Amino acid sequence: MNKILTSIAILLTITLISCEKDEKAEEALQVVDFTSSNLAGSWKLTETSISSGGEANWETISNGASFTFQADGTFTTNSIQDCTGENFLLEDDLLILHYDCELSQNEEITEKTVAFNMISFYNRQMILSLPGCIEDCLYKYSRID
Repeated sequence: MNKILTSIAILLTITLISCEKDEKAEEALQVVDFTSSNLAGSWKLTETSISSGGEANWETISNGASFTFQADGTFTTNSIQDCTGENFLLEDDLLILHYDCELSQNEEITEKTVAFNMISFYNRQMILSLPGCIEDCLYKYSRID
């Protein structure tokens, strides 16, 4: 009888732990509106899926770039050396980043803006893509705050 009670207690513990992990995973992937207030916080690049014509798989990024977005439309980043963020704009499914420096070493290019398509936006994860990408060029960011 003692063994049966111990076995039941162990099974209940395992079941409760499994349910708790599932709830946390579901919370992380809860779809939310793509708004400045939901975007506000710190995000880090954790995976990419890039293809140059063949099959693409998600690859883990160990030291990915990070972005911190403020609800007032400003942001900071470590994604480009000697360049911090300035402000961002959400327009339909686009995340438009305006930088405080030129993004190219080429003197003829004075671009200071980068746009990303929002592929999916969850509570703790977002997947972005560059407009005009024909093959996979997906960037997965995870909330770090």
